[in-house]
Amino acid sequence: LIVGGMPVFSRKWAAGTPFDKIQLVAPIASGPYLIERYDVGRAITYRKNPDYWGTDLPARKGAGAVARVVREVIAAEPTRGGTDFVAALEHQERLMRRRAMLLVISDFEGFDERAAEKLGRLARRHDVVAARVVDPLEREVPAAGRIWLRELESDRLVEVDTRSGEVRAAWKREHELRTAALAEKLTRAGVDLLELTTDGNLSVALADPLAKYFQLRRRRQARPA
Repeated sequence: LIVGGMPVFSRKWAAGTPFDKIQLVAPIASGPYLIERYDVGRAITYRKNPDYWGTDLPARKGAGAVARVVREVIAAEPTRGGTDFVAALEHQERLMRRRAMLLVISDFEGFDERAAEKLGRLARRHDVVAARVVDPLEREVPAAGRIWLRELESDRLVEVDTRSGEVRAAWKREHELRTAALAEKLTRAGVDLLELTTDGNLSVALADPLAKYFQLRRRRQARPA
């Protein structure tokens, strides 16, 4: 049973490569995605395997898709200027001609009523899930003295005195208010909210909750009415 659960590698993989260098050689893959290029410790890019044996099997439908999407999000270069949710959702509305699954991954900063209304319109035609990415420091800031923070969307620098209990309490309260406001907007829009955290290994912290959520959702939808 243990042997049966082990991955199978080709004998040609890393042939002639010193043992301490094998981890830098891309393996020969037989799954739904192939490794196209990588930067050790920073990023990895996959491409769809045109010869994947399980493409048409119902049991393999969507396999590996969550992890691939999460890795692409992690590897994306950060940009400034904020997110235009309305423009992005209108673009998806034009593209999605047939009923489909739409997974919106964001921190949802700047998600206003217009964006909620647009997402609600999409949810009436499609299966929409909002995945909010939250850093633990957004929930609660430690007493680390005076710190400087840069707002990515405006590039503005702000000094925060985290020694103050009032400052830390206000920080936590503000996060809770934003969370409640977002949940209310999404509830009115008829969209499920899933919260992901950047704590620890990003691939695990983001991909695992998504995979578990969709498994639970599938079981819930399979129950008789």
